[in-house]
Amino acid sequence: MSAAAADARSWSSHVQEFQAIRSATLAFFQSLPDEAWQRRGVASGNPVSVRALAFITAGHLTHHMRVLRERYL
Repeated sequence: MSAAAADARSWSSHVQEFQAIRSATLAFFQSLPDEAWQRRGVASGNPVSVRALAFITAGHLTHHMRVLRERYL
């Protein structure tokens, strides 16, 4: 079992958590002022813009969906 004990939780609790995180993430990006999208910082030692982080976040969802399909469905 992993440190997060994910196997001990119900599928519906995972879905509810996903929905809450997805809603919070969308609210965050939708609330950013236009000038924020061009801001840059460093993530994992690499320069990155806020806009790039939004794309990475969307792609990360695709990654997780692929893992779910391959391993559990």
